[in-house]
Amino acid sequence: MLACAALIFFYYIFARRNILPAPVFFVPLYDATLAGYLIWAVSIVAGFRLTGLVVVEMSTGQGLASLFSEFLSQVVILALAVTVGEVVRSLAYEHGLTVR
Repeated sequence: MLACAALIFFYYIFARRNILPAPVFFVPLYDATLAGYLIWAVSIVAGFRLTGLVVVEMSTGQGLASLFSEFLSQVVILALAVTVGEVVRSLAYEHGLTVR
């Protein structure tokens, strides 16, 4: 998760900036949630989303409500990763399996 965050950070600094990070973060966020690092994973992704929201708002001048509607699909993708990871983790726990 941290490596993915660092790579995306440097990608935004040195290269194109129009890639959506939600699909890139889906698998690492799912894995981190499955491994029990939910707070760290959500904190990293939320930091990227909030930073992206502020940067895009400052550079385009769009209102926050308009930008939030554009970011909503990405938030749903990330929430799905957390939900699926948590469901698989809880099912494994119920059946006595280890997921780490």
